[in-house]
Amino acid sequence: MPLTGSFSRTTVNAMSGVKTPLGGIVTGTMVILALRFLTTYFYFIPKASLASVIITAVIFMVDFAVIKPMWRSKSKAKILLKFSCSSEIIQNLNFK
Repeated sequence: MPLTGSFSRTTVNAMSGVKTPLGGIVTGTMVILALRFLTTYFYFIPKASLASVIITAVIFMVDFAVIKPMWRSKSKAKILLKFSCSSEIIQNLNFK
């Protein structure tokens, strides 16, 4: 989940119509303030709930018109895709 923070911030800025880098500064300031004052309360929120918020924000960045031709690509690319997805599922991923 730490890696997807930039995706969700970018999506929030894009969906709210931000056109300048000042939006990133405002978003960063809000994140710092939330971390400063609300961190103790974040402990009680399940990780699945936090992940669903990130997925909901980032899902609009997926271009499904591009995914279909990619799926019809060469079989070597599909083998690599299946290997990487299955290795992520099989491995025990712990974020400590």
